[in-house]
Amino acid sequence: MSSVTLSGESELYYQDDWLGPPWLKPEPALLIHGAGESSAAWFGWVPRMAQRFRVLRPDLPGFGRSAVRDDFEWSVANLAAVVDQLLGRLGIESAHIIGAKLGGAIAMQFAAAYPKQQLVERNSASAPRQRRISGTDRVLGYADGVRGSSGSARHSEGGVRAQSDPRFVQNSQSYSRNYH
Repeated sequence: MSSVTLSGESELYYQDDWLGPPWLKPEPALLIHGAGESSAAWFGWVPRMAQRFRVLRPDLPGFGRSAVRDDFEWSVANLAAVVDQLLGRLGIESAHIIGAKLGGAIAMQFAAAYPKQQLVERNSASAPRQRRISGTDRVLGYADGVRGSSGSARHSEGGVRAQSDPRFVQNSQSYSRNYH
């Protein structure tokens, strides 16, 4: 496991996986875990995703191997800033941002605060007043697309899947049966 030193001199640990041909420069995909988890939560995604993407899996501050200082600001905005610092320290200008649970909220905050740094944004957190969606959702533009003029949810699972990058949701039909 590698680490970088962030501002405030705290150390952030992360996994960096690429299983494709060494002569290719893959697009980076950053997987952000939820609360009470670590980078290990994404372990099952690595074999397939790392054949097409450079998969980065940080241990957020206070989780996994990453320690947290006593004066750390526990907010989604600050955790999105940590993600930005990680990408900056690694020299990554843009990446696919993927989050689950708390990581989904961090991914959405990151997309709003740093719009030029994402290639494609994904969020596996459920949207408010909408049934659970398997696969991944589009972060930018998603909130506007979910609510019609009446304020009610209007996206179906199929509509979200159609907007999602097929490289992330291949074979999603087989998974969706298990989550409804």
